[in-house]
Amino acid sequence: SDDASGTAVEIYLDTSGSMPNPAAATNAMTLAAQIVATAALRNGGRVKAIVYSMDAEESPWLLAEDAAREFLLRYSGGGTRFPFPTLEKMAGERADVLRAVISDQDFLANVQPPKPSKNAPAPAGEPMAILTSAIARSRQLIALLALGSPDEKRARTVLAPALADPRFRLASVRDVSRLPDAAAKLTQA
Repeated sequence: SDDASGTAVEIYLDTSGSMPNPAAATNAMTLAAQIVATAALRNGGRVKAIVYSMDAEESPWLLAEDAAREFLLRYSGGGTRFPFPTLEKMAGERADVLRAVISDQDFLANVQPPKPSKNAPAPAGEPMAILTSAIARSRQLIALLALGSPDEKRARTVLAPALADPRFRLASVRDVSRLPDAAAKLTQA
């Protein structure tokens, strides 16, 4: 599928317990991911979806809207652990990809985990280092985050190293019901 024309888009969709189950209620996060996927596919692109909670599930490169829609409806409902190893691997394979992270304040906690105690070993890969490296190896990386007012300021502080790279965009949405509109605007941009 490397021969396919159009933009390659990776979508990292948070399907943890802080998100509504799309089978039971409207999930603005899932809808936003579907809008991004549909826009890419309708413009001749391809989509790789990564849905995550504690573990990540990765689709193959998708070329059909139904396949993308179906994959993005998966739901885990557990805790939130962003798949930094997957991001690192994917960014190492392809640099011509637009990457979109769709989550909430849990993404900030994953990027800036608590400092290890004196007796605990340091994490295998520092999340911010992986994120900034992936940004440098991306066409663009967009974080579309549902954040309340106090979390927006925290996001700018936590994501300061990422924000220093012009290929990174932070789009925060205070009202989750407006997330699909924000996704549509990002897609048009």
